[in-house]
Amino acid sequence: MNAVLKVPRGVFAKTDLVSTPAGFEAKCRQSVFILAGVLFAFVSTSVAQIEEEEASTGLPMYLLATIVQQQKAQPTLPPGMASDSNEYQASLQRFRDYYSPLPIALNADPIWYRTLAYPKSAFEETNTSYSTTVNIEPGVGYGTAFETGTTTTVLYATWASFDKPNQGAAFKLDLINGQPDSLHYQVIEGGTHPHALDNGDGTRSLVIPGVDEGKLSLPDGKAIAPLMIWEASQNQWVSSGITTASHGSIKFDYEGDGDEDVMVQNWEGADYGSSPFILKNEQGSLTPVPVQLGEFGQTGTMFVAPFDEGGNSIGLILTDAVGTDTDWGVEAERNALVFYPYDLSSAEPLQIVQLPLPYFERDTFADVELVVPGWEGNVGTSHDIFAEAVDLDGDNDLDIVISSSIWSNRNPYGVLQLLINYNGGFVDETDSRLFNYVMLAGSHQLNFVDINSDGAVDILVSNSGDIGSGLESRGYFDYDEKGIGGSTRVLVNDGTGHFAVIAHHQIHYGVGYTNAHTPSLASNGILRFVRISPEYNNPTTHVRVVSTKYPYSTGPNGRDPADWGVPGFNEFYYLLHNEEARLALEAGVYETGLAHYIAEGMEAGLKINADAE
Repeated sequence: MNAVLKVPRGVFAKTDLVSTPAGFEAKCRQSVFILAGVLFAFVSTSVAQIEEEEASTGLPMYLLATIVQQQKAQPTLPPGMASDSNEYQASLQRFRDYYSPLPIALNADPIWYRTLAYPKSAFEETNTSYSTTVNIEPGVGYGTAFETGTTTTVLYATWASFDKPNQGAAFKLDLINGQPDSLHYQVIEGGTHPHALDNGDGTRSLVIPGVDEGKLSLPDGKAIAPLMIWEASQNQWVSSGITTASHGSIKFDYEGDGDEDVMVQNWEGADYGSSPFILKNEQGSLTPVPVQLGEFGQTGTMFVAPFDEGGNSIGLILTDAVGTDTDWGVEAERNALVFYPYDLSSAEPLQIVQLPLPYFERDTFADVELVVPGWEGNVGTSHDIFAEAVDLDGDNDLDIVISSSIWSNRNPYGVLQLLINYNGGFVDETDSRLFNYVMLAGSHQLNFVDINSDGAVDILVSNSGDIGSGLESRGYFDYDEKGIGGSTRVLVNDGTGHFAVIAHHQIHYGVGYTNAHTPSLASNGILRFVRISPEYNNPTTHVRVVSTKYPYSTGPNGRDPADWGVPGFNEFYYLLHNEEARLALEAGVYETGLAHYIAEGMEAGLKINADAE
């Protein structure tokens, strides 16, 4: 029957429209939602407020309607999330106590974990073992993944160890609908950072730049190994005929011609010396294009990343670059951004930019004991192992992310240094832009993707090892193996270039020391983390697949805010940029930012995401 409807706070009422207030368009008549006493109609993803009307009773009413259903409006935490948060904070405190007075976390107030992180129950795990015809060394390496229909292919490459030359491995694993299927394995001299290059015609070229740090143990040893290419007709990796000593490499589209190329960093002894080169891809035909760095070309770097905004020049981000102080006037232990003609026709730099102080060169970390004390004055305390230029804050220019670490047995560290571009000058805003970030592990591999389809770039982080297990093995720490020492993690963007870790220890929980997990994002939004682990001195390789049970969206704990009638709501943005909401949660009035918005923020006109008016 028709009834005058007055909706109390905290209740949804879904109604069929039976009368039309002034200004309410007919195309919206199918249904409306009433939230916190205010009536709204949904038009696509926007919300149109209905004018308040006075019913014949004289009370402020909004509509004559037939109630179809009622449901509790206030979104609460997922089941078990409060317990997860308490366990996480207790584990984090144990590391704080060990590292004290040194810091180990950035913006790790419990609210960020409690409202943004996946609950532990949102992860599921599959383990599969494969017999191999030879023993394969576990090695040090990283991976990449790509999707073809229902198949996800994971590429993973390693070098063995500092005293085992020529014992690396290359793996190619297919997962069908997320489950491990066929595994191809092959012993190689050594490699890392495999790449699946889009050829621009629907096909891919698979490459592994060579590096074998096991050879460094040999007299006058050089860390060189062949650059490997996947030959589909032979179903195996074959040598390209080019030797590299590439600790790091990164793919990008040089010249913007639609196919992906690789910037390959080099060390002394490789075919192109210590100068980097671009592996130019022309629809699957791969050709090296040397990058001559002038006098500096005879000196080493840890990573070289392109800073490519088109135009007449291309920049190179050089990390742990030794010799820049004498050649270019860049201070020792500093990273640099060096610009060259885009066609690389000259070895003379067009511009040299000294980047901000590497994160761990701060006085705070000056007394941390290093594994290699001789790095002081050249590489420095801050071991800067990966870099990429990417627009973090959505302002259409390139910012810089540098993965930094401290290689220490007693106090190891890792962080993503965020250098924000302001009209060509870079400012270190790491401390104000990373949230729920535990600085216990560095990363040799970053992937920048949009995991929640909000148009902002997010970050997938991968590395081998577990800091807690390492400290325990050296007798410094009693580790609970609850995953905080692990390296793999997922950071979500609030839309303005602030990042919160929403998956980390859940991936490593109960595992301890581990090979790297290769992250991937499936077309249906499911995140997967795949570890390929050869067993030491045994012809067996184990595959561990950790998957999320639901895609991460923008609501509380990655749930879809449209389920509560507020599509586009961003929990991270809302809590970060609306202090009154954050304080209400900290006081225990609400469990989530979305609950605050429904009850109070909507009426107050608080912004729900970075793009809201």
